[in-house]
Amino acid sequence: MNQEQCSRIPADTAVEQENRRLLKERARLLAKAPLIGEDDGKRLAMVVFTLAREHYGVESHCIAEVVAVPSITPIPCTPEHVRGIVNLRGRIITVIDLKNIFGLDHTGQSNQHRLIILHSESMEFALLADTIRGVEEIALHKIQPAPPTLTDIRADYLKGVAEGQVAVLDGPKLLNAPWLIVDETVAPA
Repeated sequence: MNQEQCSRIPADTAVEQENRRLLKERARLLAKAPLIGEDDGKRLAMVVFTLAREHYGVESHCIAEVVAVPSITPIPCTPEHVRGIVNLRGRIITVIDLKNIFGLDHTGQSNQHRLIILHSESMEFALLADTIRGVEEIALHKIQPAPPTLTDIRADYLKGVAEGQVAVLDGPKLLNAPWLIVDETVAPA
């Protein structure tokens, strides 16, 4: 091609200009901040466990450890949800049964029970779980709000529902629940 032929070809054809405009528009759309409900990269790690064939998850940052159930020593005159205490490497930890609090069925319990030790600066206790499904991570935007039909105590401690019908419990709220404190005194005889 000689110089005369090159000068007759426009530098940018209309098609090339349109392609550039489309690419710039796509880049602008991809660079914008995500809307609420879109994946913003924030994720929640949680330990997923079962209670009465239902799946629950607790935020992992509230969990100190998960252990096999040692011998639980019952404590007389405590509420039904307090199963007892365990001695875990010299620490005495109260065992809480969420089935009693949430009104769940006790049939079909597993012999693979585990204790999920929840911990904060001011509180430490164990939740009794039928089985542990594992540690799972989910995008925060994928957690759906709790169903409006849920009006029992579970609604107070539920963040929402994740994929696979996992009820995501609010760990900090559980650690500050008023029903954890047993403050009953017996009058002297």
